[in-house]
Order: sequence, then C-alpha cells, then structure tokens
Amino acid sequence: MTDETSKTYTEAQVQELIKTRTAEIRESRNTLQAELNEIRPAATIWEKKATGFKAELDALSDLNSQFAELQQKHSAAETRWGQDRVLLSAGITDQDCSEFLRSKYDRATEPGDFGEWFQREGKTTPMVASFLAPESRTPDATSAPEVPAPPSMPSSNNGTRPAPPPAQPYTPGSISGMSREERAAAMPEILASIKLPFN
Repeated sequence: MTDETSKTYTEAQVQELIKTRTAEIRESRNTLQAELNEIRPAATIWEKKATGFKAELDALSDLNSQFAELQQKHSAAETRWGQDRVLLSAGITDQDCSEFLRSKYDRATEPGDFGEWFQREGKTTPMVASFLAPESRTPDATSAPEVPAPPSMPSSNNGTRPAPPPAQPYTPGSISGMSREERAAAMPEILASIKLPFN
C-alpha cells in the first residue's frame, strides 16, 4: 500500500495543482461575491426596517411609561376624591384641616379604609371637631349639656312701633342746596326752628 504523504510531485504537477486550486478558490469567491451582491439590497432594506422597528419600539416604550404614569395619577386622583367625598360629607371644607387628616391617615400603622378610619379616629381629633357639620359631631360625654336660653320677655308696646320724631323743616343738606335768594327768603323760618339751650 502506497503512503500518500510520501508521494512525490514533479514541478509541473505542483504548478498544475496550484493553478487548479487557485481557480477553484477564485470561482468560489466570485460565486460568494455574486450572492453577496444579491443579498446586499435586501440587507439594506431589512436594516432600514430594523431601524424603523427600533424607533417604533422606543416610541412604544415611551407610551408604555406614559401610560403607567397616567395610571398612577388616575389612581392617586381616585383615592383623593374618595377621601374628599368622606370629608365633604362630614362638613369639612377647610383645606388645611383636610391635609392634616390626610397626613395623619398616611402615618397610621394600619389605617384601613379612609372612611372607616375617619369615623374611628379622624373625627374624634380635637382640632377637627370644630370643622364638622353639626350632624357629624360625636357627642362628648365630658362637655356640659347645653342650657336652653330663657325666653325673652314680650315687649310692652304690644307690637306697635314707636312714632318717629317729627321731620325737621330744614336740614343742613337742604339749606346748603338752596340758592342765595332762597336762603334769604327762608332765613326767618330757619332761625325760628332753631332751639337754643337758653330759650
């Protein structure tokens, strides 16, 4: 059996082998170049599409984050409106009092529902009591019962009004509005109507 590795080639055979191999490599390269030229336009199109997809994906990601932010705001507004409804129904319209109660509720260890917490703890806070509507106030056992006011005495004039004082014929306003001639003509009457303390 002949060992292939030990086979000797002539110079002409070596040159022929190199030439054949070079031609095969050139042909493979040309084939690959032709395929590459065919693929390149499609690759450019797909690259543009990929860039467009990435832009759409970025926009969608922005929309998703905006939507999540809007959901959070909506949830916060819904919670606040629920609290406002509880406070308004109790007669609390003062903004500072409302914020005080919200802050106290947020600091509570296990507050539960705001309405239940308000009935249990919020409305019993001394500062809040003055803002409550009368029907929402919790009666305080330590406060003294209200004493009704004594009935007022009926008026002695049996419902008749006192007569007004007689009208003055001349007043400072009417005198100052007169012309010089009118004032001169009315002067005797004006002087007669004046009551001096030594008369």
